[in-house]
Amino acid sequence: MSSNSHSHSHEHEHTPGNAHGHSHSHDYGSQFIDPTGRIPMVDTQGLTQAERSRIHFDNFAKAHVDKFAEGRRFIAKNIQDRLDWIGVDFTKPVRVLDYACGTGVVSHSLAPYVTPTSQFVGIDVSDTLGADQYNITSAALGFTPEFMKAYKGTLLEPTDPNPTEFSASEFFNFDIVACSMSLHHFDDPAYAMQQLAKRARPNGGVFIIIDNTEAPVNTEIHKIHQQATGHGPHTAMGYAEEEMRKYFEGAGVAVEFEYVVLEGGPEIDIEGYKWHMQIFISKGKRDE
Repeated sequence: MSSNSHSHSHEHEHTPGNAHGHSHSHDYGSQFIDPTGRIPMVDTQGLTQAERSRIHFDNFAKAHVDKFAEGRRFIAKNIQDRLDWIGVDFTKPVRVLDYACGTGVVSHSLAPYVTPTSQFVGIDVSDTLGADQYNITSAALGFTPEFMKAYKGTLLEPTDPNPTEFSASEFFNFDIVACSMSLHHFDDPAYAMQQLAKRARPNGGVFIIIDNTEAPVNTEIHKIHQQATGHGPHTAMGYAEEEMRKYFEGAGVAVEFEYVVLEGGPEIDIEGYKWHMQIFISKGKRDE
């Protein structure tokens, strides 16, 4: 459905429809590393997943971020066009966890359509493209910290599966848990989804993944990406429907599972490397 046909009222400070045009996040920072070498290739062997991810995204913030504005708008529009499809009653207060939030594309896309007493929580490991910039951007858009706030950290470190800083009740029972364009960066996507699914509201909390349907054809992009992140060989840089279905089932969030390939994905051009991105949005609901 179109965002223009979504008719219920909302009264918080933000001007409806403007949120999605002002943010940038992992949604498109995460795909490429500068092949000219301006971003350092850091030796991350022996570091934790969270430390590797933080180094990667902080380094990426030094170049090329503005090249991904089209992609950010693409994801924002597709989120807003699918409010009914998401399956949450936006006329009631909604709590959203925006994981690997970057500067807030998911949060800022949904914000104009929720009630003033709704709440957005972002979590991100990055210093530069994460919580601080998310909070700065949100404040600039007129959102209060009570309505929208991000925190630096991770829920995915296997050595600390229940981090103390995210153990309070405010970090659980979300109506929506969303992760956009970041799953392919996680060392173990199945574990990541299981960890994040714990944060969804039992018996109906919606779980949303947005990512690539497939890896870039250009293997040089893939190689540069692996070197710079320090991840080594990726488990994947994209996910077909059946693979995502298995991840959703394994995390206990496969009720009403759907996988939709978004038409008209952006073409990314970085220093001569071109990739016409094929992006999907998938959803399911927590079953217990």
